[in-house]
Amino acid sequence: MKQEDIFQINDEDYFDNPYKFEDSVLDKQFQKNTLGIFIGCPKFIDIETKKHLPMLFYECRTFKDIRFFPLSDFAVISVTDLDRGKVHTNLLEPMVDEPIEPEPERPTADSLIPEGRAAQFGVYDLRNLLQMRWVRSNLLVTLFLHDQYSNRVFLSMGETGDTPESIRDAVLADLEKYQYGSATIPDIILYPQYEKQENSPDVPEQTGIVLRSDPSFTIENDDPYNVYGSFNLQAFDHELIPESDEHNFSAVVPLTFIISGSLQGVIGTMNVSTPAQLNTEKNAHTVGYFTLDLKKHFQFYEEPQEVIVYVSSRAHLNSLTFLIED
Repeated sequence: MKQEDIFQINDEDYFDNPYKFEDSVLDKQFQKNTLGIFIGCPKFIDIETKKHLPMLFYECRTFKDIRFFPLSDFAVISVTDLDRGKVHTNLLEPMVDEPIEPEPERPTADSLIPEGRAAQFGVYDLRNLLQMRWVRSNLLVTLFLHDQYSNRVFLSMGETGDTPESIRDAVLADLEKYQYGSATIPDIILYPQYEKQENSPDVPEQTGIVLRSDPSFTIENDDPYNVYGSFNLQAFDHELIPESDEHNFSAVVPLTFIISGSLQGVIGTMNVSTPAQLNTEKNAHTVGYFTLDLKKHFQFYEEPQEVIVYVSSRAHLNSLTFLIED
């Protein structure tokens, strides 16, 4: 995972015409042959004086990669509220209501694509793009582009004098009123199955998420496209369930799914609250399982393609890839 901040500018520069850095960033990174996608955000935003959440974007990719995986079809921006467990996602370049031009034909493997690479620089306002609440928050920003994702940027929003620790304390104190009762299991669970299945991976020893699926699925049958997962995750007090809960779960933890197809582009995203059990043998975290039938909840082209599934919870992230075949 890339961690480098290639922009190297201070917080105020993000608000004071960040396009003035475009030429220097493009020249420096292109000369260094820095391939990939990169983002940058201020480390701290004063919510009393600032009205935007600026994100700088730089990409340098081969012509082939740009042709087959354009930003307009494949780029998803994700902002995770690390304390509340909420996630905001959207296409980096949202579709207009009515396309101005007909959709171009998808390139084929035989298309003539020149060798070489190209770079571009952009600035986005994530508050506007994601319709975010303007409140004290510790956030994690990630840009996904099919089988690659950017460096992950941590930032805080608060008032003058706030620190990430003081913001977290204030958020969790506000959530205490919901403690031991805010988290509930729906009477009818519409999304993943939460019981351990025969194909479920073992719960990881360390904090994180483990995924498993078949390496490929066939289009022309009714078999599900199942992704199996297990996790070992921290649950906050507001995510705990009363001991008397009839479902015999101890907590509900957030999971986010992002699904992308090599032919289809972004197939969809899903945020779910996942039942879990407290387990003192796993660092006093919660452990649990999920099974998600992607075919049941998302529309897939009836053509062969590679599919990648990202699953995250707060700062923890994992992915798997499978093929859809004839």
